[in-house]
Amino acid sequence: MREPFAAEMLSLAASVTDDMRWRVALQRLAGWLGASGLAVISRHRGDVAWVGHAVPDADVRATRQRLTAGNAPLPVPARGPRPDAGPASGAACLHEPAASGGTSHVVLMQDDGQVQAAVHLHVVPGAPALGEAAQHEFVGLAPHLTALHALALRIATMEAGERRAAHLGLADGHAWVLLDAGAAIVDLNDGARDILAARDGLREDASRIHVMSARDAGRWSRALKQQLEGDLPKASTLVRVGRPTGRKPYALFIDRVPGGPGGLLPAAPLVHVRIVDLEAEPLVPHALLRQLHGLTAAEAQVVARLAGGDTSESAAQRLGISPHTVRHHLERIFAKTGVHRQSDLVRLVYAPFVAADFRAPPA
Repeated sequence: MREPFAAEMLSLAASVTDDMRWRVALQRLAGWLGASGLAVISRHRGDVAWVGHAVPDADVRATRQRLTAGNAPLPVPARGPRPDAGPASGAACLHEPAASGGTSHVVLMQDDGQVQAAVHLHVVPGAPALGEAAQHEFVGLAPHLTALHALALRIATMEAGERRAAHLGLADGHAWVLLDAGAAIVDLNDGARDILAARDGLREDASRIHVMSARDAGRWSRALKQQLEGDLPKASTLVRVGRPTGRKPYALFIDRVPGGPGGLLPAAPLVHVRIVDLEAEPLVPHALLRQLHGLTAAEAQVVARLAGGDTSESAAQRLGISPHTVRHHLERIFAKTGVHRQSDLVRLVYAPFVAADFRAPPA
């Protein structure tokens, strides 16, 4: 690699998550190669992320389609498979008319039988064609650019998760998971990791939350869909998940978190899931229930028991009152809180402790 190229790559590596620095570097590299534009496009967590300079949108879309078209053999390779690559890995370079006019030179990087990344070099109409030496340098540069882009996306994802965690107050003692728009796990804390590892109603399967009860799984799927539909965030959705061990259920509070400003990462929304273990969580303070909802002491006791997973009958037994008295209290509680189902009551009770701030996280 020529010294200017190597120096630029080292400089880019030092600020690898700065998308403006990427654009400056790509502008310089394209100029040194005798082209007008350069872009790097990579698969990332079920989506396609890209950064570029002066490559027309139509050409970027054409290259993105190659990454989303599924498994396909590479065209005639421009160089042999990488030394550490398996039999379904390698690189190939295409030289073809650009969708927007001019010429496209595209290096496709394949791994495990699927195109994982691409580097797109654009030459505008009427400009001199790329010489053989420039093409050779471009093909040699492409693997370094895609490797840096993959590193940048991994670091940017972690940083975005940390910003969202700080913004949403995720370090508040609750187990939490962040999911992307495809329901894949982006991040989770130790509490959620322990719950999923216990496989008592919830487990992790292929980087996704798997609800083990078929009935609860249907509710979970509908709740995720509800949060991701539409343009605006909705109120928290509550899903109670039963546990094979017979312990009190988990309460899953599901919120949509709008995507941030983008940058290197696609500006897609995330789904924020807080997992409340009703077996282990302390009961909500009675004084707070009375203050927030205007309940009497007896009504606050009933609400706390029901929110903790008790049925009307078990709440009556624990409180030393009759089931009829519990139902009477419940009628008054529903009237004061404006809810009509026990599941809605649980969500209302826990809302002060799990409510999310829906503003986009700071850049």
